[in-house]
Amino acid sequence: MTNGSDTARHRFLQSHLLLGLTPSVPVPNNDHEIQPSARAATFYARYGALWGALRGKRWLLTPHAVTVPSAAAAANAYELPPYGGGIYAAALAYGPPRGNVTVHLRLPGSPPPSAVAARATLLDGVTADCAVSAADDGAIAVAVPVADGCAVVTLYVGE
Repeated sequence: MTNGSDTARHRFLQSHLLLGLTPSVPVPNNDHEIQPSARAATFYARYGALWGALRGKRWLLTPHAVTVPSAAAAANAYELPPYGGGIYAAALAYGPPRGNVTVHLRLPGSPPPSAVAARATLLDGVTADCAVSAADDGAIAVAVPVADGCAVVTLYVGE
């Protein structure tokens, strides 16, 4: 986090985001942690809202829970508390610097797109509503805006 390029820093933090992991805060003189620096603190803070959007998550284990048809990014799907309450999230990483990435989600109970609301969390805590529609493969298609290649989209069933 203190050496290398900004691209390498984003890839490092997005690898954690994709797996639902929050790296430890920078700790001085610890050889297994991110070392404190102004650069590391800035990057860590930019991702804070994304990790917060996944707080309490557990893996969504439905078959083919999330796919990115265009292969424009990598994604993983999670269920958020209260479990069974119809709140899900997908973490996107390694996408384009800007724009939208469409993800297909297969949610438990196969709710219709009209019963699903979606909101994306981007770097720096920016949020945006997402368009939800039916996908040709029977999944729910969500157009997710990304910033610097990543986002967390939260889906609310029954909203």
